[in-house]
Amino acid sequence: MSHRIFLLGSVLLCGMAISGPALAHAHLKSAAPADGATLHTSPSEISLGFTEGLEPAFSTITVTGESGDLTATSPPVLGNDDATTLSVAPTASLPPDTYTVRWHVLSRDGHPSSGSYQFRVAP
Repeated sequence: MSHRIFLLGSVLLCGMAISGPALAHAHLKSAAPADGATLHTSPSEISLGFTEGLEPAFSTITVTGESGDLTATSPPVLGNDDATTLSVAPTASLPPDTYTVRWHVLSRDGHPSSGSYQFRVAP
């Protein structure tokens, strides 16, 4: 009987070890402008919503045009009480181009996450 309990406990612990870290990452759940969006005016802000609270000192958003040149933005700021929204503002109006938004964040429980998406500013 004790062998069965030990085996069952071992299986449960292994399952928790495998599934726990995957649930702890801050995943992107919303973006404004949205992935694939075509805008007819420059956005005043790029705002990303995540599934977990973020550590602002270790979380970044960068924006590049099609040429790969970095677009100047304000420093990233948290935008709500639960620290799940991170945003930047372009320092100048974005000219027509396709832009790539890259984010690297650290959730409050210490797990890093990153990704990217694109939007377009049309002439």
